[in-house]
Amino acid sequence: MAGKGFVLRLGVCGLWLLLVVNVPVRAQELAQGAANELPLPGTTIRAPLLLRGEPDRIDVAAVSVGAADAGISDVAVADFSGDGRNDIAVAWYVTDGQSAALNQRMVTIYLGTGTADFVRAADLDLFVLNPYLEALSVFRNGTADIGVGDFDGDGDADLAVTGFFGDELWLIENLGGGVFDQHLRFPFGFNSTGSFLTPPEVCAADFNGDGRDELVYIADPIQHIQNCVIHFWTTSSDVAGMQRVYWEGCGGVGPTRWTRGLAIADFNGDQRPDLCFSGTQHDTYEQDPLLTFWYGLDEQSGLFSVHNEFPGFVCSDVVAAPANPNRLPGVIVTDIKGTAMEYWEHGPGSAVQFERVAVVTGYAGLSPNRGMTAAIIDIDGDGDVDLVTKQMLGECADLDQIEVTRSYKMGRLWSRIDPTPLVTANFWNNPDNEILRPRSLAVADLYGSTLPEVVAGFGRSLDLVGCGAIGSGEEQLRIAVWRNSCVGDASRDGHTDIVDIQVVLASNRSCQGEPRYNPDADLNKDGCVDHADLQICIDDLDCDCLAE
Repeated sequence: MAGKGFVLRLGVCGLWLLLVVNVPVRAQELAQGAANELPLPGTTIRAPLLLRGEPDRIDVAAVSVGAADAGISDVAVADFSGDGRNDIAVAWYVTDGQSAALNQRMVTIYLGTGTADFVRAADLDLFVLNPYLEALSVFRNGTADIGVGDFDGDGDADLAVTGFFGDELWLIENLGGGVFDQHLRFPFGFNSTGSFLTPPEVCAADFNGDGRDELVYIADPIQHIQNCVIHFWTTSSDVAGMQRVYWEGCGGVGPTRWTRGLAIADFNGDQRPDLCFSGTQHDTYEQDPLLTFWYGLDEQSGLFSVHNEFPGFVCSDVVAAPANPNRLPGVIVTDIKGTAMEYWEHGPGSAVQFERVAVVTGYAGLSPNRGMTAAIIDIDGDGDVDLVTKQMLGECADLDQIEVTRSYKMGRLWSRIDPTPLVTANFWNNPDNEILRPRSLAVADLYGSTLPEVVAGFGRSLDLVGCGAIGSGEEQLRIAVWRNSCVGDASRDGHTDIVDIQVVLASNRSCQGEPRYNPDADLNKDGCVDHADLQICIDDLDCDCLAE
């Protein structure tokens, strides 16, 4: 596109700079006409989708060509350092093809800086080799899911990491200052070669109102050892004192089997968290789908009341949708084929009952019998929550492993972005990977723009251009982070151009609390609009966020 030049004079620390900047014609047209644009009466105002197409990449671990298996099983985002910025925790594993002593099962913590330069702050080793009986090695089959909660009530975000196809649990206490302490636990009190738990999802919430979060996870999709569908862990002191508590559901349509997804919300309006998980009624085959709600915990008896709903497909994941006016939270479920989602809205009143009000189809369907993992958040800043889904599996050439479904009118109307603006080429997950991993998807604001980024982990990635066979080049385990909006997009129109420079100049030399201060123009989020923000805007000129 042809452009026009303009002269910009900057006074910085007494030094005047003369810059000639080439700006696309479209930017000048926007500058002239944007102020005159008003929505037509009765139209729905929707913010543009500002996610960047190409992701930032963070290398987690190099993988030798001799590795039998490797992958990132989960990512979690929280403020682990207490500095007000979100950080990233990554659970990953590498299985050596020759020697179990070389296996790696790790959680790595990356601290956020407000930019794409994350600081690798901790590598926590979760593997304990038993040299006499390999089947008793801790995390012998790899990592599974990460749960984040304040388990000891000290204000820091602690972690819990489950193993894949084993019977162990790591509780990781956050001591502050980037220091973590590990506590190994066995749900059944001893290390066993036969208690194969495969927790597909781990969450945390304060179920008993004591100011400390409880850990909760789906115990196993089929076995239900000791007849437990869900495991809860709690403490009255510190993380080292956490122990299993035998809370269970009472009543409902028989025991739920083939459990997969888990969500937490206040489903009955008593200001206490409840939970919902997906499963089936059939013991032998994954059919006759169920959505099971446990609500209203009676601490004396340790029992939840139970309510069941019946979705139209076997579900791979379930996430809680925020409450609408006059209604309690609903849920969204994704199907086991990776092709559809259903939205179940809470009925009016406090009774735990739901109705299916929306179905969206046409997702990529890259992982039959694995389905999609999901996260719900306001991705475009319009006030309505949206859905981000990630196929459990995907090949190197697949461009649509991650897709965005946007909602409006308080979540009753949903539309899938097609094609997806996120580029997932050269990322893949091993098709031989087991059914419950990898879940690795998180959505949260990492760069301080107030709009959330999409974070995902994958299997081995190739450094070669294009797709090639594993073993043909150097391989890495990588996190991908898709930025939300251009850094210098002060006008929030999906582009960085002269309009954004004008927005910054209009608030220049103003700070938070002053009438001229514009938080969107404060690009580095330091509380003031100044030459640093203007420089960010200039450096980011011509950025295009693929706005629709």
